Amino acid sequence: MSFTDKGLLLAGDVYIAEITNGVKGPLIGPINVNEITVTPPTTEEKSRISKKRSTFGQALDSVQLPKDPAKLSLKWDSMTKQLLADAIAGKQVAFTQAEAPVVDEPVILSKEGWVELGNAYIKPGTIVVKLASGSTTLVLDTDYKVNGNMVMALNDTAAVACKVSYTKAAVTGTTYTGTTETLKPRYFLIDGENLANPGQRVRVTIDQAMLAAQGALALMSGEFMEGELEGSLVTQPGKSEPYRMEILN
Repeated sequence: MSFTDKGLLLAGDVYIAEITNGVKGPLIGPINVNEITVTPPTTEEKSRISKKRSTFGQALDSVQLPKDPAKLSLKWDSMTKQLLADAIAGKQVAFTQAEAPVVDEPVILSKEGWVELGNAYIKPGTIVVKLASGSTTLVLDTDYKVNGNMVMALNDTAAVACKVSYTKAAVTGTTYTGTTETLKPRYFLIDGENLANPGQRVRVTIDQAMLAAQGALALMSGEFMEGELEGSLVTQPGKSEPYRMEILN
């Protein structure tokens, strides 16, 4: 067989799956991965040094012993529910709020700043403010102003104890609880192509990586949010390696 000098430049569809109690869940993807790297295991050198006169200081034997396992690191900017939870080292939980009235919620309004009401999602135009003493109804944009679920007094009359009534909006969404799940066991599949040899298929399988969120998550940088995970590769029972790369001819 003649030698052909070819490089390897990989483009790939990356899929990820949660592993729960050793069971791989459904693959999510393909996700847009900006960087994925595998670092070989680190080693520690053990040498037997000669004290003999003719070879003093030279190695008579030398071995490399494994120290730390292979590592996986990846960065991505596809923010699905699971991937956003991974980026903040947390979990994701669906929530539902039904439309319902709230009557006479007690608050003390201020001219110095906003007072947040007890519910985050309020049906627009339903907030009514009354003085706590008596039944005087205050006037919107004269005595107070509203910003979402926040209220601010505009004069001394409103900057007192008040009662606020409103209607909770009917909403559904997802709550992401940051820093509540730091360890992320994950399976990875890369279905790729060698761009240096068009049409050549490359498949990378990572059986399990024990990952944790890394770096700061820039919430308002003017750029797309990017998540980062890093951790050790774990060799599964019955396997002799933690990951494998297959390249078709």
